[in-house]
Amino acid sequence: MIKIESERQITLMIILLAFCCVLMFYFHKVIGIGIVFTHFFYIPIILASLWWKKKGVAVAVFLAMLLIISHNYFREFAAIANDYLRALMFVVISFTIALLSEKISIKEKALRASCERYRVLFETAKDAIFVSDETGRFVDVNQAVCQSLGYSREELLKLSPKEIDADPTGYNAFCKVRDGLTDKLIFETNQKKKDGTLLPVEITGSFFNDNGQQRALAIARDITERKLSEELLRESEAKHRLLAENTVDCIWQMNLDLKFTYINQAILPFLGYTTKEWIGSKLSEYCSSENIEKIQAIISDALANLPDKTATVFEASFYHKNGEEIPCEVNGKIVLNDAGNPIYFQGTTRNITERKKAEKVLKESNDRQRYLYSMTRLMCDNLPDLIWTKDSENRFIFANKACCEKLLNTKDTDEPVGKTDMYFAKRERESHPENPEYHKFGEMCMDSDSAILETKKPLKFDESGNLKGKFVYFDVYKAPFWDENGKLMGTVGCARDITREKEIEKKIEKEQKKAEKEKLKLEAQLRQSQKMEAIGTLAGGVAHDFNNLLTVILGNAQLALMNVIKDNSLRKGIEEIKKAGEKAASLTHQLLAFSRKQIVQPKILDINELLTDMEKMLGRLIGEDIELLTIPASVLWQVEIDPGQIEQVLLNLAINARDAMPGGGKLTLETSNVELEDIYFRNRGVESTPGPYVMLAVSDTGSGMDKETKEHIFEPFFTTKEVGKGTGLGLSTVYGIVKQNNGFIWVYSEPEQGTVFKVYLPKVKKDVDTEEKEKKPVAKLDGSETVLIVEDNNSLRNLAQSALRRYGYKVLDAENGEDALRVCKEYDGQIDLMITDVVMPKMGGREAAKRLRPLYPQMKVIYMSGYTDNAIVHHGVLEPGLNFLEKPFTPETLARKVRKTLDK
Repeated sequence: MIKIESERQITLMIILLAFCCVLMFYFHKVIGIGIVFTHFFYIPIILASLWWKKKGVAVAVFLAMLLIISHNYFREFAAIANDYLRALMFVVISFTIALLSEKISIKEKALRASCERYRVLFETAKDAIFVSDETGRFVDVNQAVCQSLGYSREELLKLSPKEIDADPTGYNAFCKVRDGLTDKLIFETNQKKKDGTLLPVEITGSFFNDNGQQRALAIARDITERKLSEELLRESEAKHRLLAENTVDCIWQMNLDLKFTYINQAILPFLGYTTKEWIGSKLSEYCSSENIEKIQAIISDALANLPDKTATVFEASFYHKNGEEIPCEVNGKIVLNDAGNPIYFQGTTRNITERKKAEKVLKESNDRQRYLYSMTRLMCDNLPDLIWTKDSENRFIFANKACCEKLLNTKDTDEPVGKTDMYFAKRERESHPENPEYHKFGEMCMDSDSAILETKKPLKFDESGNLKGKFVYFDVYKAPFWDENGKLMGTVGCARDITREKEIEKKIEKEQKKAEKEKLKLEAQLRQSQKMEAIGTLAGGVAHDFNNLLTVILGNAQLALMNVIKDNSLRKGIEEIKKAGEKAASLTHQLLAFSRKQIVQPKILDINELLTDMEKMLGRLIGEDIELLTIPASVLWQVEIDPGQIEQVLLNLAINARDAMPGGGKLTLETSNVELEDIYFRNRGVESTPGPYVMLAVSDTGSGMDKETKEHIFEPFFTTKEVGKGTGLGLSTVYGIVKQNNGFIWVYSEPEQGTVFKVYLPKVKKDVDTEEKEKKPVAKLDGSETVLIVEDNNSLRNLAQSALRRYGYKVLDAENGEDALRVCKEYDGQIDLMITDVVMPKMGGREAAKRLRPLYPQMKVIYMSGYTDNAIVHHGVLEPGLNFLEKPFTPETLARKVRKTLDK
């Protein structure tokens, strides 16, 4: 039943229908014309469809029935098929107009909604959108403008339509809209790109009010490709303009074999085919196999439900002549004959490309809104801080997971919406009646919210109180928020639980006194460290100067022994001098090791072989009342270390173990390969690199140490021995050597339970040094080559000359580098070897060797030194490839080094 929308409309419709009936009767009975002129029937049909949408189809049905009835009563001689076709056209046109009217209404609503999404659509639109003021200057453009014209947004905002249009069409159109000559204008023009090329566009322009200011809106669509197809379609559009204006949908008929028997001219602009090309072709020629299967399924379902004449509406895609797939909405039904059998299909097809695009844009916009909300919710729910929003009545609008769980004691983030803090505080107290102080945060939250609403300013609060039975502290920040009209809507806030920080502050205060005591202790240790550093520097300097003296003493003693026969009474005194010099040299070496000034020459070696070589010496060192047990690994990795250093480590640890077992015991030396992980170092508080290490363990069954003693054993001059029985340098030297070689040392000891020292040195992948493996003794020490000695110490230089001349060498001498250059200029022969000190007045040994190299390309060089502060030693390690002679040395050591260097 049609709902009466307006008395005037229904009255007018009754008059029109009555007029149609009277007019038809007049034509037949009065005038006697057999042909019915039905054009005036369209007036009530169109009005009813516009007024009442689909309900207005009833008027078309009424007039169609009137037409059929008039045929039966007045026009027996006329063809009934024509009347049926007219009746069908009444219904189709009425239904089409009703659909269009409904679509227009829907689009009006969508247009209002789209205004709210203008910015999103503006920025994401594929078409170029320009917004300009009354003067024509651009005030806004979207990203598509920048991409299509090649300008940046800043450059475009300095231009106007007149400056980018290749012809005056665009600017003239802008002036028409601006001057009110037209509300909206669609025209085509060419725009100039930044590179000077032209871009054909279709521009839709209009003016709108933007907060009291007139703005011109222009939407430019790239029609480069469309221009080509428009040329082909222009003639057809001109011929069939009237039909195109009345219907843009394709009206078709198709037989049961799915061959088209009729198609209107709308097919040409729709899919690019002419009616001649289309009629007689099969549906499968224009659809994909997937769409054909879908349509056949719909047809089968419709045939199964006969005689139901309801039209079926569905979506399908058809191929354009250019190959493009066009989305369409199909409205079709089965036409039956009088016997109720299907004879053909008929219907309409509408291009829904634009609708699909709009739906896609709308869906993308909605999806983005949902995504942004989901992301906001996800981020807020994963923050440990409490975040919320409340309205002006202090009711929750939003609360994140932390706020719900920590403050409101609920896991449902939707539950707080519409409720206040007091609601949850009251609920918590009621659930714990035994503790009235269980939840006291509600009142405090309400008070601070009221303060924000009153002051209308953001404020910071330090809130504390009982929450879930515990006293907690919160650092709270709250601020008001307004709507787009400036109306105060409520408050937003965030809070951070600082209970732990407050507890830490109390602990810090408690620990401050302890830290002050520790500070005093560390200051004392620093003073001790500085004292040790000063002692070390002094010791190193003394040892350096002492080396030169020892070289002279030991060298002359050995030369004297070489000249004195065994039975001579002077020989014993000279031997004592030599022994005293050797002991002094050993002490000097220890001083240099302690002060980290000793020179080391790392080599690849096997510690197992070193243990074997030292076993007898260690046995004599510890005495017969201590059992020596060695447990070498069957296969041991190699390490890189100065052999003298590792020997010193073993000797110092063995002596330390011997002194801990005055009544006898057992000393065990053990080696093994170990793979150490990071957790090993963390558990022991050791700073080192995880990886493969060679472990050397030295264990004794002696008196052991307590915890306090163990903490100081590596400090220089720390000793538990009686005065005069220990220097306190042994273990500090061991520690320095191990650290210098990138290793570490670990100690385990308990009183009366013995001590274990474990030395860890990093594994190396290189082979044992060939020189160390072979160790071939030099067959002879004498020679006849020419040797240049450069040394600023006269005594040491004279000793070296005497020693080498004794072994047959021809010797030249100089007291510094400059003197060496002078001697070489005066000497006409070949110099085979240069022995030079490194640091000398005027010119050092290395510079002198560099200057003499062009004169004597085959000359070899031996550097002498007993100290690390020079040009050939870095961080205590000798530069590779250099021949080096460490001070102090004996004449035999000098001769052996000379012979070995010359024979290389």
